[in-house]
Amino acid sequence: MNRKLLLALFFVLVSMPFSDVSADLIVFKTGQDTTGNNLDGIKNDTGLPTTVNVAEIAGLTLTVVDISSDSAVVDQLNATATSFGVDAINVGVGGSDDSDQFDSSLNESVVFRFNQDVVINSVDFFGFNDSDSSTDVFSFASTTINGFSDQLGSGDVFTFTGGLAIAANTDFTVRAVSGSIGFEDWDVTVTAVPEPGSIAILCALCGGFWVRRRYFSKKKNAEKSSAKA
Repeated sequence: MNRKLLLALFFVLVSMPFSDVSADLIVFKTGQDTTGNNLDGIKNDTGLPTTVNVAEIAGLTLTVVDISSDSAVVDQLNATATSFGVDAINVGVGGSDDSDQFDSSLNESVVFRFNQDVVINSVDFFGFNDSDSSTDVFSFASTTINGFSDQLGSGDVFTFTGGLAIAANTDFTVRAVSGSIGFEDWDVTVTAVPEPGSIAILCALCGGFWVRRRYFSKKKNAEKSSAKA
């Protein structure tokens, strides 16, 4: 492959349109056109997994793979104007549930899955006891977060160092390890990927260059053979 061809392919790659890579907030609270609205009321007795559109980011979906707790009957997702969590229904005599948060005493958890590669930059929690004496702990995918002031920023916001990368179609679990904790929104960046149409164009160009190169190579060899004859 000569220099001109490599240069041409480089310019094609640079000019290819990519999907939106700006950071956006996925809002889990109820409100106008929020993801929380789409998730609210999903139950674990109605045929999970269930996939909803992420209202704030076009083309991104979020699948609820599993909802679980120590509930005797059924668990459902509950989004309110202030927080998002699991509502463990019929927890039994003496049971209690903070229905718009994740209660560690009931082992409430949700397994999610995105349809695209994403990086989660930060999570805005609700109800996190953020002090140096805090015993609250939340598990978000592979990260354990406690309420100490050196971890939680202003307003109960936890920022992942370098971002938390989650691959497309990969299950990840969120749950309270200790305490009753909900969240309000996630700051998420969708990883840049070329648009499908652009990939097809690039493949066609590469194929065309390869055919052209083969044609002229054969022609040149034929001319050399004729000259020797």
